[in-house]
Amino acid sequence: TDTSGPPPVPVVSLTVLSCDGYLLHFGTIRDTTGTGEGRVVSGSPVRVSVDTGRRLAHMRSHSATHCLNAELRRMFVATHQTGSSVTEDTLTFDFTTYGQQLNKQQVLELEGRVQRVIQSGLPVRRTTVSSSQLMSTGEVTLLPGETYPLEGIHLIQIIGDNFVSKEACCGTHVLNTEDIQDFCVSSVKSQGSGVKSLMALTGASVRKARLDSEAVLRNISELREKITAAATDNKEEEELERALHSIKNQIVEKEIPYAIRIEAMSQLESSAKLLKESARASLRQAMEKEMKQLLKTLDGDCQYLVHYLESTSQLDSIPLQKATKMCPLHLPVVIFAYAEGQLKARCCVPKAKVSKSADAELWMQPVAEMLGV
Repeated sequence: TDTSGPPPVPVVSLTVLSCDGYLLHFGTIRDTTGTGEGRVVSGSPVRVSVDTGRRLAHMRSHSATHCLNAELRRMFVATHQTGSSVTEDTLTFDFTTYGQQLNKQQVLELEGRVQRVIQSGLPVRRTTVSSSQLMSTGEVTLLPGETYPLEGIHLIQIIGDNFVSKEACCGTHVLNTEDIQDFCVSSVKSQGSGVKSLMALTGASVRKARLDSEAVLRNISELREKITAAATDNKEEEELERALHSIKNQIVEKEIPYAIRIEAMSQLESSAKLLKESARASLRQAMEKEMKQLLKTLDGDCQYLVHYLESTSQLDSIPLQKATKMCPLHLPVVIFAYAEGQLKARCCVPKAKVSKSADAELWMQPVAEMLGV
């Protein structure tokens, strides 16, 4: 690369075409000066340089993909690759397991296997072979349905104790598995028809993912402490609900290790359940307090009781039976409450006051008519 002359202009490549032995890149010039879109003129001298950091990151992801494929084939008797892609941050590997499940423990085992290959420092060798030489080489992994040329096939080999990876590949790779630095699975999704899509990280991205996961687990722990310690009112419950939603977004959106993602989601669901139980208990206490204050206002001449429970607006399960049981046994009672978008009522008439013209059902009929029920 020539370092003289003006600073380099970044070009974002959108499409690459192969034509008569040349690779043609079609892209856009990224404006880094704020002066408007960059321009080039036909015939202008240019110098080309590769973003080495980005290229090395792609190489790490690509070599890790080969290690992953080899270890998958060791773990599962029947599996094959259906697709893959790499970026400087992640690798995505699509594969079939033919009805076999891939659970959390198997993902952890797979992750550990690839990490051990990386730590073993195995050389990554590239040789160029013909089609006949490729077919005579044992233990070569080929893509189903892929057409390979008769000559000039690049064979990538990574071989060590109890590990063999041989794949026909024209991509760029690191020189040694140690260059991959680190590896972790960040997600596993089902693509239907028995196809799984696994996403993983390599290099410095793994350290960032682990740090992010520690922060997520710490946030969940702190939130759980707040839920346990809080005497939850409506306002505080809303704040805790927002915190729960925020942490859930972090778990979904951030690249964190798969096993920790599963654990974090489980802890968050447990915290959400705890918050709901805490809020329900607090609101029941408020309902009891409201009823006790109401009953203190009754005098000896009271013939019936009709009341709307204001404290139940946040409850999904309204304890109307408990509210009516708190009322004097000799009084006809109707208790209303509104929750979950519904107005509910419980009516009780003492047996001594039930007649053909007065019972709970008759009492509620005009109420139902007023509400259009």
